[in-house]
Amino acid sequence: MPPAGVVWFTTESDPAVMWVEGQKSECRIKVVIPSTDKRLVRWEVWVRKHQSAEDAEWMCAAAERAGLSWRSYYVYFGTVPRSKFRAIEYADPRMRAEAEAEFKRNPQVMPKVSDLLKDD
Repeated sequence: MPPAGVVWFTTESDPAVMWVEGQKSECRIKVVIPSTDKRLVRWEVWVRKHQSAEDAEWMCAAAERAGLSWRSYYVYFGTVPRSKFRAIEYADPRMRAEAEAEFKRNPQVMPKVSDLLKDD
């Protein structure tokens, strides 16, 4: 069983799926969390430490069969402060490209991330 109450992350630029009942997310939030933060744990490491060897192998194999690069997934045990956010963008590459093109044509259409996070 995956840990409850964690924040899921991936280093994949366009993940096939995130952990919401197999559905793609509508947006993604890019964050910067230092690798030294002990609350950030590679999913594979957590599984191997907290599940039986048999369950861990099954979970990792199931992720690979689903086309997930499971070694690129992480869990974060805590609340991610908004000060760690670097970008909020569409998850869909086509929609993201359209929004980026519109922003280049008219920079005023998108607020800066820092403006969105002022109450942090």
